[in-house]
Amino acid sequence: MFTLVIFGLFIIFSSGIGNVSAAPVTVINTNGQSGNSPVATGFVSTVYVPQNTNQVNVNITRPKVNTTDPALNAVNVPINKTINITFTEPIKLGSNPWIEFKTNKGVSVPFAATVNGNVLFIAHSNLAYGQSYDIILHGNSITDLSGVGMTLYSTNFTTITRPVVISSNPSYNAVNIPNNKVIQIKFNRSIEYGNSSGIQFINSKGTAIPFTSTITGNTLNITPIPLLAHGVQYTVILHTNSIKDLAGNGITVFSTKFTTIVTTKTVTAYGVTFNYPATWITETQTQDGTNLIFALNPNDVGQNAPQAIMQIMSNPSGMSDAEAMYLIDRTTYPSGFKVLSKKLVTLNGVQAYDTLFTINNKKFYTETMENQEIDIVKNNKTYTLDLIAPVKDFNNVKTDFDIIISSLKIS
Repeated sequence: MFTLVIFGLFIIFSSGIGNVSAAPVTVINTNGQSGNSPVATGFVSTVYVPQNTNQVNVNITRPKVNTTDPALNAVNVPINKTINITFTEPIKLGSNPWIEFKTNKGVSVPFAATVNGNVLFIAHSNLAYGQSYDIILHGNSITDLSGVGMTLYSTNFTTITRPVVISSNPSYNAVNIPNNKVIQIKFNRSIEYGNSSGIQFINSKGTAIPFTSTITGNTLNITPIPLLAHGVQYTVILHTNSIKDLAGNGITVFSTKFTTIVTTKTVTAYGVTFNYPATWITETQTQDGTNLIFALNPNDVGQNAPQAIMQIMSNPSGMSDAEAMYLIDRTTYPSGFKVLSKKLVTLNGVQAYDTLFTINNKKFYTETMENQEIDIVKNNKTYTLDLIAPVKDFNNVKTDFDIIISSLKIS
């Protein structure tokens, strides 16, 4: 008598003992089929044992996958998702497991495989966005605790895409946009802030524009502070991961640009004419023999509000225009005034001094102001145009000031 061991099953054969009455034992394979073929994995065999032993039914069953997470053909899978493959019984890694994790283009993905109970865990670094992946467990890469190996198994899934912009208002390269426009950028799903410092709002010279922002559902709202200048191109840049969806998936870089409207009005008083933004207001008055023209935005008022002030004063009796220009060139400024630049320019065919300085004097202003002063002497009168704004806002409103300077005419 001898025994043959196949996959842990002892099968007893009888030889040389005469006529032995025996009863059949049925071995059932993984698929539950039965038959009389020789015993081997994936097949069924009927063998005989002596009748004086009890009939024994022996099952040889390979471990099978019960569920996968992500499920087969799943989409919008997080890029940091650990893959869990659950089997029908406790398992272990095979002696030489062959597990493949790769993109649908065949690029291998580094991973670490561990087993806990009946679950295989496949961990990895963050995957690519919007990419399809395949996982293949080759035969015997996983076995049950008795060493019986699994058959070939594969699954696949696709990762989530990054949140993307579906519209912006103003649209890209839009023109004639009101200077009080709130910029709205809409995404394909609900969003939240990521790296909010990665939100950039600049004018055509690259100067940062102060703003506040809010998020409502899938929309980012950007409100400029103060109002935008007229006839200027502005750009909004959302850098990578500055905005993310609610699952933490960050955007790639996005930018849009637009140009504000150029609509002006004209004021004429005291022999002076200039254009100014249509949304501004002007006022004229006379104080102690000095004629004054004020221009400012009615929505931006207060002690530190950006504004333009034209002063027209008669020169002292007997002083020539050249002498008046000489005195302007040698003007000294009181404490708290700091001259940044001074140059001689030509405006409307007449020479003028263009001086830029800051004012840090709490008696007049509660914050540091910047002032561009244009001084012109003509017909025994001195015309001084002061263009004033807080230092932090000056570059933004400078384009509005430029409308006044470029259109200035003195009769």
